[in-house]
Amino acid sequence: LTALGNIYDQMDKVDLAEKYYDNAIAANPTHGLAYNNKGSLLMHNKRYEEAEQCFNQAIHLRPENAFAYINKGNMLHQLTRTDEAIENFKTAIRLEPSNPAAYSNYGNLLKGQGKLVEAMPLYKKAIECDKSFSTAINNYLFCAHYDADFSPEDLFRDHVTYARLISDNVT
Repeated sequence: LTALGNIYDQMDKVDLAEKYYDNAIAANPTHGLAYNNKGSLLMHNKRYEEAEQCFNQAIHLRPENAFAYINKGNMLHQLTRTDEAIENFKTAIRLEPSNPAAYSNYGNLLKGQGKLVEAMPLYKKAIECDKSFSTAINNYLFCAHYDADFSPEDLFRDHVTYARLISDNVT
């Protein structure tokens, strides 16, 4: 049922996706993934209060699920509840240190605050976790342009390095 909810979510059929997530939860009230996915659906549709309840329930049921913390962090970031968002991203990183989304989303929060140099190591870590993560690569290079410690040579070297990574992963 959760898989059907995911399919309808991808098709942007919100009502059907929510129905299947609800059915999955009714069939198995301890199904943390269904709560997490429903929370994401609700968040993307700006139903933040309900989304937060779903993320909290997903975390309660599966406290080791880094994605529930990442999704809740993204929602809190949208609501400008920055300190709470950061704590959720840090928890996700602690739970799953190889998850590139946790680092990248934390970096996005800092970048949005204009803390570009502070965001760079987070993007770099995301890239280390997933060398094909083009969004993290682009954000890292964007931030590098504003780092006074980066020489033009350093910037060019990183552009070449990351361009190779991207092209190696495209084929």
